[in-house]
Amino acid sequence: MRYAHFGPWRLDLVQRRLIAPDDRLVMLSSAEYRLLCHFIEQPNIVLGREALLPERRATAAFDRSIDLQISRLRQKLADVAGGSELILTVRGEGYVLASAVDYS
Repeated sequence: MRYAHFGPWRLDLVQRRLIAPDDRLVMLSSAEYRLLCHFIEQPNIVLGREALLPERRATAAFDRSIDLQISRLRQKLADVAGGSELILTVRGEGYVLASAVDYS
């Protein structure tokens, strides 16, 4: 499996690249890539901050950094109509990738 397909997007799991529907490459930081992988591995499941952070970093400061990373990831996905709606906030619980994921 090389690609994870979610919504109109593809994530190249070998070269660690996000590919937009128009085949543009979208640059991701290492943290954004890891975060997106967490969501892709568990689509349509609410993930709390503790599930998105390495155990050794579970502090209030890192909790807020997850919010910032998700905001940046949403901005990158928002370049495509409806892309910002792929990662939803579930108040008091966490975040969810609201999309099916297929692999090829």
